[in-house]
Amino acid sequence: MQYLPSTIWKQRTAKILRFIDSEARKGTNQIGFVQRSKVRWLANHGQVGIVEVNRDPVGFILHGRTPPNLRIYQVWMRSDARRHLYATLMLRHVEWFARAHRCRRIVLRCATDLAAIDFWLAIGFGIESIDKTRNARQRTVTTFSRSINALATLGQRA
Repeated sequence: MQYLPSTIWKQRTAKILRFIDSEARKGTNQIGFVQRSKVRWLANHGQVGIVEVNRDPVGFILHGRTPPNLRIYQVWMRSDARRHLYATLMLRHVEWFARAHRCRRIVLRCATDLAAIDFWLAIGFGIESIDKTRNARQRTVTTFSRSINALATLGQRA
């Protein structure tokens, strides 16, 4: 996997947990709740990573396998670093993981009121369903999916 010289993919559990905790404490409504124990388990199993630019964390991704799918639980990019390039770097890692574990497609859910909806559509994820959640926020959530084979051109779309 090739990266820009200043961009690093990290998988250090303690650093990941500190970064996710610090962003969640800021009270942003763009980070959904994922239990700390689940984040720790995912991190210990190579299913969480941070993208750093010049040693500064700019985003993270949480993903896991639910055969035959790979599920993305959460993707977060710092607002001043929201570029297709950095998110695409994270998705390249997820694609590699999915292929290594023989997953057929990647599935994720995204609140419809977030700007990330445009990103998922731009890189070729298709809409599977749109549902109203049953939690306190009562958000509308879109479920997206994309086959692993369709991800072959991911790096060319950034």
